[in-house]
Amino acid sequence: ASAVGDVGSIVVGDALRFYISVSGGKITQAKFQVFNCADQVASSSALTEVVVGKTFAEAKQLGPQEICAH
Repeated sequence: ASAVGDVGSIVVGDALRFYISVSGGKITQAKFQVFNCADQVASSSALTEVVVGKTFAEAKQLGPQEICAH
């Protein structure tokens, strides 16, 4: 992965780890791990599909509406 992001805390409870690979300025792969929070699986999976092919700046602009629309 070119970058890894963590949200939440495994110690406290729910956590999400998101991985992206970047090549040529675009996100080429996106993967995730969910810890103790099954309801994050669907939205995280949708996000992996939406961000591939976008630049990092484009991906940062995504919000709940774009994920729900997917």
